[in-house]
Formats: sequence, C-alpha cells, structure tokens
Amino acid sequence: MALYPVVCIHVISASTHHSHRGRTSDIQPQTPITLDPSKPLRPIEVFDTAIALVYDAAQRPWDEPVHFMQAHQMKGYNVVMIIYNPRPPEDPIQLEVSHCVIAILQAVITLTHSLVFCQLKSRLMLYSADGATQLGALSIEPLRVNPANAGNNVTIAQEPNATALDIPNDGVSVESGRIRDQLDLHLSFKYHSIIGKPITAKDISLVILDAIASAAPFDMNAECKELYAISPDGGAAIVIESTTDKINFTYGNATRVLLRLYQRVVVPLKRWEETWCEIFYDNQKFGELRMLRTTEAMKGARGPTRAIE
Repeated sequence: MALYPVVCIHVISASTHHSHRGRTSDIQPQTPITLDPSKPLRPIEVFDTAIALVYDAAQRPWDEPVHFMQAHQMKGYNVVMIIYNPRPPEDPIQLEVSHCVIAILQAVITLTHSLVFCQLKSRLMLYSADGATQLGALSIEPLRVNPANAGNNVTIAQEPNATALDIPNDGVSVESGRIRDQLDLHLSFKYHSIIGKPITAKDISLVILDAIASAAPFDMNAECKELYAISPDGGAAIVIESTTDKINFTYGNATRVLLRLYQRVVVPLKRWEETWCEIFYDNQKFGELRMLRTTEAMKGARGPTRAIE
C-alpha cells in the first residue's frame, strides 16, 4: 500500500477564540494530517457534511468534553466524518468541542488547498511544555470505496428554473424566496440572490463554515449584535447583524439561518452568488445577513460562477 506524506498544521489555539461559555484551553493544538488520494471524495459532499457537523458542535458548550461525533449519510453522500476521543472519562485532559470545531475547519481548508479532495485522517494533538498529548482522532473518508459517482469534478453551475426579478440598467437580476425553519416555525428568512455577481462555490462553502465556527464559542441563547466571517482565500465575506432591540437575535438564530441558507438555497438551487437575507421571527424582521464578494474577488470575477459538484 502506498504511503502518503503527513502534513503538520499549526491549528489556531482554542484560547484565541474568546469563549463566553467558560474556560479556554491555554495549550496549543496541532493537527498532523494524512491524505490518501486513492480514496477520492466529492468536494460539495465534504463541505456540506462539515458545515452540518460544525453546526451540531456549535449547539454544545465550547469547553464540553467530546467522546464521539459523527456525520454521515446526508442526502446519500458518500462521505463520513468521525471524531473519536480514546481517553477515559476520568482523565483531566479531554478533547473538547473547541478542539473539534478548529480541527474540522483546518482539515477542510487543507483539503481545499490540496490537489485532490480525498480521504483525510488526523491525530488531534495538544503540545505543551510537558510534551505532546493525543486528544483524539479525526477522519473524513468515503462510506464506500470507489463508488461510481466518486470524483472531484468542477462544473459550470446551471441556472435553476426560477423566475427572476429584473433590475433595469444594472446588468444583474435578483432571485428571491422565503425559507421557514423546520424546527422553529417562528424563524424564517427571505433571501435575495444577486444573479450576475458570482462567488466561487469554494469561497461560499468556506465562509459559511467559518461563520458558524466563529459563532461556536458563544452561548447559542446569547444576543448576537453582529457576526463577521471571511473565507480563507479572501474571496467572500459574511456579515450578520441584529436590526432591532425589540426581539433578541441570538447566535442560535444566526447559525440556524447559515445552515438553512446553505442546505436549502445555495446547494440545491446552485445559488453561488452574492446573497442578502432578511431574517424574521413571527414575521417581524430582526436580523440581516449579507454574503458578499470581497474587493479582490470582484476585481478578478469573470464569466459564469463555477460550482463544485
């Protein structure tokens, strides 16, 4: 069996995320990563599964111990993500939610920057003056080896069959729709996708993942006045803001809208464009979300949006 190089990445310390849920780790975590190109994965399946797993982690306390986390079989995807903690519960040093969120984010960025989306295995390590401690392991791998639909295809996104609202003399049009949350029927958002202002699928996926990860250190019931995120390559940014003092806009609301936007609008409708969302609770607007190209992305944008399929 071929051996593949181990890539060591200095993962952002959990202490750099200002936690509002309790103590933070003062030990620097690292993630030694092994890639296996013989086991390819589809990028969109990795992004979607990672976003769902980080969202689930964000609903838990930032410093809560984690013994096992898993996300798989989403929409028939051929990918499974597993985080495993082998340490006994009585051990004073434990894998925590903070470590899991950081590790998933860094692992997906590593795959994005590699030559191929493929199986990834990683040991989650903490390094201190006393030496290295393994907290757990992360794997992103296919459920089935070499399925017929496996591959790393990048294709041109096709416009969905939808009626767009034309904006005269601007060279763009807007497609709008309304999404109501299935778990909280009070929460809904109206999205406006700006057709003609494309953002790469990679940048949209990573900026949404980063936005949810940025909210994770906070209590989901805490008020969210504003939340910002930018994709690692700087191609896209997200700004979420509360718009009223009459209704409490929370980090839980922000993460829920981000998840629904990606899974119910961006991916199924191939809306790889700038998007503006009005967020409502009981039909009263209490927040806004803007997903924008950065200045450099706008300078380099040409032709149709490219979506990772």
